[in-house]
Order: sequence, then structure tokens, then C-alpha cells
Amino acid sequence: MNNVLIIGYGYWGPKLSRNFSNSSNFNLHSICDLSNTKLKEAKKTYPNINIYSNYKKAIKNNSFKLVVISTPTITHFKIAKYALSQNINVLVEKPLCLSIKEHLYLNRLAKKNNLKIFVDYPFVHSGSINFVKELINKKKYGKIKSIESYREQAPIRKDTNVFWDLSIHDISIIIYLLSEKKISEIKTVNLVNKNTNFKKISIFIKYKNTDVFIKNNWDSPTKVRLIKFVFEKAIVYLDENETLYKIKIYKKLNNQFNNYSLEVPSIDLTEPLMNLINHTYNCIVKNKKTSLDEKFYTEITKTMTKIEKNL
Repeated sequence: MNNVLIIGYGYWGPKLSRNFSNSSNFNLHSICDLSNTKLKEAKKTYPNINIYSNYKKAIKNNSFKLVVISTPTITHFKIAKYALSQNINVLVEKPLCLSIKEHLYLNRLAKKNNLKIFVDYPFVHSGSINFVKELINKKKYGKIKSIESYREQAPIRKDTNVFWDLSIHDISIIIYLLSEKKISEIKTVNLVNKNTNFKKISIFIKYKNTDVFIKNNWDSPTKVRLIKFVFEKAIVYLDENETLYKIKIYKKLNNQFNNYSLEVPSIDLTEPLMNLINHTYNCIVKNKKTSLDEKFYTEITKTMTKIEKNL
């Protein structure tokens, strides 16, 4: 049985727990949290699980195929390091850690123990992002010229800032979509205020043939999850807030100014977290090779730390 331990039952932990509980590939065996209230909630929702307040005790007393880490950002490295040292694969809520030095250390530890590290970047597992990736790869509407991403409103956190909480989603998406392309310039980064837990940020990134603009804000009256992709022959809008029609394609007609035809394609609407769980199972149990690997995760951390130097 592929037993799973989930460490952290705060904001994201319950969503992970629900998906692992619904998975036919894993057994939600135990949940760990420092809060007795949270543990009672978990036990009420999943009566058959074991609950722990100490993750080391949980790991030592059981046999797990996977440890899922959904704790405050600053604790990710320490807990992942311990799980890997106990010969257990890990899935970590983004980010894996806050420095490339720590990331590379975990990579070496996983390789030494023949284990795998997964990072929860949910959007790269979504049907909408993978639909756009296919458009880019096949150049259906020509080359991609620019990408604008707006991600606003989220719980304000004390353990990190909006850059490591929201911007990292956009960075993971951009790296996934543009894959082999390298950053040529980080043009500007604007902050409302430069403190540890800043709430708002705008990032301008230039690739050789593609310009990227990212705007993130924790404190917003409306929830925005909108990405605009400008191709040579079409403009594609992706709105993750939409329930069914997440993607709208505006195709240029005869190169006339402001003259477009609208297409609303069908896409895979499977919950991204379930796709992530299936991906994790295929990699661990079936040893499947994909582009969402150590190289991909490491490139995200490298890019994040590179941008962070401009803050």
C-alpha cells in the first residue's frame, strides 16, 4: 500500500488531503499538525487516519511511500531533509525552499537515496495551461510574442511574501511554457514597500523573442487569475476563475485592426491537484520520465533567486 503522510493541515493541507483521499493510487494514512484543533478537524473528516503532532514520530512509527509537506515556507527545507534522510519520497507545497543552495542539497540527498522530490506547482498540471503549451509548441497561431499574467487576492501570510507565494506560480508557468528559452533581461521590479512580507509586486522579464509581465497582489477587492498570451495570429485569454470556459481564443481576421473571431475550445477540467497526484504516482511507482523533473524544479528556484536579487 502506498501510504501517505501529510504534514500541515492549515490552508493548503485540507485540499491535498481531499485529493489524496480520493486517489485510487495512494492511501491517506496519517495527518500531522501542531494544532490540536486542526487535528480534530482532520480526524472528523477522515475517521480512519492516524493523527500526530510530531512529524518525526509519525515517520518513525510507520512506513510511508510519500511525505507531503504543507507547512510554513521557512520549514520546508528542514522537514524535506528529514523525510529524505529516512528514505521517503517527498511532495512539497511550493516553494521547495528559499535558496538554490538548499535546493541543490536536497537534490543530492534524494539522488543519494534513490528518491524523488516533487513540488506542488498546480497550474503546470492544469488542462488550461497544457492546452496553451500545445499551442506554443505547435506554433498553431505563430510564435508567442508576449505573456501578461495577473494574479491578485490571496490570504496574507506572515511566513513569506507575495513574491514567493504568488509570483512563483507565474514563474513556474512561464518556465514550463517557454521551456528551453533563457532570460535575457529582468527589466524592472516594482514594490509598494520593501519589507520582508511585502504584498504587491510587478515583474518585467525579457526573453529573446518574448516579453513577460507579471503583476501580483495579495490585497485586492477581487480575485484575479488571468493570463493573456499574444501570438502572431491570435490572442488567447486564460481565466482560471472561470468554471467551464477557461480559455478564449481571438483569431485575427485578414490582419485587420480590431477584427477577430472568437473560439472557446474544450479543455481537460480535471482538478490540477489530482493530475499532480497521478503524476507523482507514475514517477514513483512506474518510474515514468517527464519534463516535470529535477531540472525543471531547480530552474524555477534559480529563476526566483535571480529575480529576487533585483528586489
